[in-house]
Amino acid sequence: MRRVITAFAILVTCACALQAQQSSPSGLRARSVRIGIAMPLNESRFSVTSPWARDQVIRNLKTLQKDRKSPIILEPMPLESQLKDKAVEEGAAKHCVYVLLTKIQAR
Repeated sequence: MRRVITAFAILVTCACALQAQQSSPSGLRARSVRIGIAMPLNESRFSVTSPWARDQVIRNLKTLQKDRKSPIILEPMPLESQLKDKAVEEGAAKHCVYVLLTKIQAR
């Protein structure tokens, strides 16, 4: 499960970097990107609490920010919603550019 969370965090970071490069050709200005992190849906047989999993994604995104030398500043925002429509609405209320939805499944 940790691999899944890390993979999503890396995917979001790459998407933010690509979007920032396209919008500012100089790439030297610091830019803040707010990402809403929704509560994951747990469809596996493992007992994982949604707030804990969401907080792990937020922690991993913050760790990635410290490891990178980039003008993009990631601001992960915790969201209370699990469903897409409600999470997008809540993310818009918190001025998030992106909303990350995750689903935990067993193989």
